[in-house]
Amino acid sequence: MLLFFLRKIKKEWKGIDAIEQSTHTNFEKEKNIHITGVPKNIGQLKYVGQLLVNFTAEQLSKTALVLADESLLLPILSSLPKNVQHVNITMGLSLSQVPYATFIQQFFNLKKELSTSKAYYYKDLIALLQNPFVKLLLGKQPCEQFYNSIVKNNWVYVKSNVVIENLQTTNNSSLKLIFSEYKNSTQLILELYQLTNHICSIFEKNGDVQQLGYTHKFLIITEELLTLITAHPSINSINTVLQLINDKIKNGKIDFIGKPFQGLQIMGVLESRCLDFETVIITSVNEGVLPAGKKGNSFIPHDLKLDLNLPTYKEKDAIYAYHFYRLLQRCTTAHLLYNTEIDEFNSGEKSRFLQQIELEKHPNHHIINSIVVTPNAKEYLPITEIKKDETIITKLSQIAQKGFSPSALGAYLRDPLSFYEHYILGVQDTDEVEEEVAANTLGTVIHNVLETFYKPYIDKILVAEDIVVMQKNIRAAVEKEFQITYSTNQIKHGANFISLEVAVTYISKFLKLELAQINAGNEIQIIAIENNFTTQIEMPNLDFPVYIRGKVDRVDRYNGQLRIVDYKTGAVNTSDLKVRDWDSLITDDKRSKALQILMYAYMYCNKHPTTNPVYGGIISFKKLNDGFLSFAKYAEKGRTSDPAITPEIFTSFLNQLQFLITEICDITIPFLKKEPKTYFK
Repeated sequence: MLLFFLRKIKKEWKGIDAIEQSTHTNFEKEKNIHITGVPKNIGQLKYVGQLLVNFTAEQLSKTALVLADESLLLPILSSLPKNVQHVNITMGLSLSQVPYATFIQQFFNLKKELSTSKAYYYKDLIALLQNPFVKLLLGKQPCEQFYNSIVKNNWVYVKSNVVIENLQTTNNSSLKLIFSEYKNSTQLILELYQLTNHICSIFEKNGDVQQLGYTHKFLIITEELLTLITAHPSINSINTVLQLINDKIKNGKIDFIGKPFQGLQIMGVLESRCLDFETVIITSVNEGVLPAGKKGNSFIPHDLKLDLNLPTYKEKDAIYAYHFYRLLQRCTTAHLLYNTEIDEFNSGEKSRFLQQIELEKHPNHHIINSIVVTPNAKEYLPITEIKKDETIITKLSQIAQKGFSPSALGAYLRDPLSFYEHYILGVQDTDEVEEEVAANTLGTVIHNVLETFYKPYIDKILVAEDIVVMQKNIRAAVEKEFQITYSTNQIKHGANFISLEVAVTYISKFLKLELAQINAGNEIQIIAIENNFTTQIEMPNLDFPVYIRGKVDRVDRYNGQLRIVDYKTGAVNTSDLKVRDWDSLITDDKRSKALQILMYAYMYCNKHPTTNPVYGGIISFKKLNDGFLSFAKYAEKGRTSDPAITPEIFTSFLNQLQFLITEICDITIPFLKKEPKTYFK
């Protein structure tokens, strides 16, 4: 491959034999060639930094760093050690690698979205708001405030006028340029030109010469496009304009200015022609990179190229072979690095050039093969135990004074370590835009609709006409609740529309069952709806007050029996509410729902004492045909269970609750990681 062109010339030009030829033997001189495999491209760059760290200034001035993959230019500049004070870069930086190219892409994406859907998709809008150039134009604080507004209001699609009205910035001119509607291609490029010019002015004012140089290249491109589009009015499509600007960016480069005879020389393979260095470092010496192989895109088939004597990938490989061996001619030390990892962009196979050097090894060449292995990271040992101290006990006392909720106690039963993270450390889920209705949001909607329906009938015995009135307003009430979280358009299509229909179906079926019970002669009297309760409990082993709290969905009298009712939109099994052994109430997390019902019943009866038995249970909207799923205690012996919650039940419940809270607040008992159970059916 090295003599590809010479053999071709000799074959075609017979007179060349008459010319005296001189033979150069520089390649045969003594050389140290280090062939090193390094995992990943970034690994190669870090290894280059380690090689250069011990070089003197004189050695650096006689060293060339050749990047076979020119896209690694910016990363290598970040990997150079501190002793590399001077660098001369003789290769251009592609404009596609400059951050401003990302801003242009985002700018066009938003214009396209607005022209088709008349609104911005929140992910694209957030990406633009987080772009440093947009923050430079509009201000960092206004962008962050508007981002918080998007999350808080759960805007999935945001109209242009909403952005302009809610994004509070002092630079209204740039705001309107970014978020204006698309009119024509000339106006689009003019807006981009004005934005780019404004950013250039900011960099010039701040004295940021480097960023000014980068951005000014894009200003020239927009000027050229503006001239082109003005001369050709037929170009009036966003996609066409975007393709034109992408072609300009792809082919455009930023040239670096340096001192050619001082410092480390960084270059591409083609820039190394006819240059000699004592030390050569070449990165990415892999098949598909050096040489590039059969990669060139062409409409002309390979066979046709051969027939017409057009250059093919073989000629290109020959050119790269010449440059590769030309670099090794007069150097004394060469570090040839290749990527050992297999990924979708790289086969992990070292270049044929390296294999040729090894197979045709010259006696004066000292070839050293090595593989760089990154040190294994310390084995991660997950935290399985947190010991309590006075700070944690203080935090627990604050929670106790506010009140332990059923969800908090249930979280402790499922996993004490998760309880610690959530309630002691205060680790919360990150607020995000809810693109599709989540299960908890669906539950909130159903709870709120039923609260709205039943509140006017508190202390009243329900009649069939009351339920009929509710049934007529189901859809309107559900849509109203959904619109608090979502805009009207976002609940009429896709998965959100299905969730809305699910909520309507659940409530319709529930009211239908209520109506059937009333028509069957059952008496239902609503006592309370969505009431908050807080009750202090005696804790003899703790020196601070302890409360329990909760929100009871519904209290009613069903044929004279007082019922504590909790709504669940998920599936609930009857067995989850049955208790045979009192210890299972605080040892088995599947009994957390039974614990919740007993807490609600105790808090209600503590505020409204009664001598009659109380009944508590759950209405599962996924199992509405099962009706009211009641808590029940099995007899000590036998299979019969009693749903009545009596003072004796409360006494046994309180003993278990006191034991559980004492364990939570005991400084000698750590928070332990509990592995989730696997249940086989």
